[in-house]
Amino acid sequence: ADAFSMTEVPPIISFINEQQRQQQASGRRKGVKQFHRKSRVGCQRCRTKRIKVSEAAYIRTTRVNCPWRYRVHYNQLLMARKCDETKPVCRNCERVEEPCIYDRLPKDESMEAGEPAETKDRRILELKLMHLYITETGPTIAFDPETSYEVFVDALPRMAFQSDGLLYSIYAVTSLHQARKISSTISESSMLEHHHRYLQLAFKHHHKELISFSKEKADVIMLTTHLMRLVAFVMLSERILEPYAPPIEWLRITSSNAKFFQTAMEAIGDDPSTCTAKLIRSTPLTLDEDNAQHDFPDPRPSFEHILTARSKDPDDNDDPVFWDDGVRVAYEGAMGYLGSIFRILHNYDGPPGPIRRRIVVFPFIVDPRFIDLVAEGRPRALVILAHFFALIVFLDTYWFVGNTGAREVRAIAAHLPPFWQGLMGFPLYIVENGFTCKR
Repeated sequence: ADAFSMTEVPPIISFINEQQRQQQASGRRKGVKQFHRKSRVGCQRCRTKRIKVSEAAYIRTTRVNCPWRYRVHYNQLLMARKCDETKPVCRNCERVEEPCIYDRLPKDESMEAGEPAETKDRRILELKLMHLYITETGPTIAFDPETSYEVFVDALPRMAFQSDGLLYSIYAVTSLHQARKISSTISESSMLEHHHRYLQLAFKHHHKELISFSKEKADVIMLTTHLMRLVAFVMLSERILEPYAPPIEWLRITSSNAKFFQTAMEAIGDDPSTCTAKLIRSTPLTLDEDNAQHDFPDPRPSFEHILTARSKDPDDNDDPVFWDDGVRVAYEGAMGYLGSIFRILHNYDGPPGPIRRRIVVFPFIVDPRFIDLVAEGRPRALVILAHFFALIVFLDTYWFVGNTGAREVRAIAAHLPPFWQGLMGFPLYIVENGFTCKR
């Protein structure tokens, strides 16, 4: 049941789509109300002015000839309901004495399959997005210049020539990055439209590539998955927190990606030149499930109070007295790993890259039993989760993280019963005061 299946729809795709549906249902992203339908097949002027092309109504009353120098029989127009989507015959441009520039192509197989039409506007847009990725978005994804910068800025755009899924993922992430930077509502809305369009195309092609997984495709599939995880992280910063529910889907999706990386590592073997090998080996932890728990330091004494806390609630099913070995290992492993990062940060003055990677891999290496405890809503598990999101504050300068850590910590604190709120002092302190070390 835990095996990674290349034939199923990746859970990260379902997660992102569900978060987007919830945002649309909540009304958080509403477009400008329109009192008419957009022109999607008209000339440049009609689309700019948002004039719906409908030659039947106009020519039926004026009985004019088609401006494209061919006559349309009046009786045929009576049967028409809309343009044939090849050439406009509305004469709107001619009526105001402006040139009619028609750059729409007729429907073809690529349009039917959901691909955008091949136009000058599309070519310019995609060239712009690729340029912005190389100059702006790519460098923000790389945690350090020693390893990941080479992968995400130099290698990734070059590898996109081999994969439509990776190429569209680049466009989707870059347009999302630009949308979060732009202050203009119109420009932001336009970039978000591009983001949603390219994200769905990336999903479609990524799924096809997973089905035909091979050693040669391991790198491009891994990098595509990584870009999709960034989008999923952005979804966290926008999800609804009242009433609070922990991000279980996100935790499980990230955990499942660890299995995919293991599959990719097995496929590429001992080849150190691959991007997969460079990224995984630059992370200061093994992903070996049999040995990962042994790498966690003893959480005592720094956070022993969290592991030994006992509420006075007689119905508390999380009393340490009743823990089995699985629960004990899950709690001690998770808190021990987070505690080791806090201790390093206390007097840390080195490059921030290794610490950043150590933080973000927590959902990868944490015992799946801990995620189950969070899903059960156990207060102790939520307190430990709050400590993880307090560490995410260390990454708040990254656009795809933002205030995610602070939002989750405050929401967990408001959700917990009074007894457990007393154990939230340290995460709340981090949220309010931040970190004093180099970020």
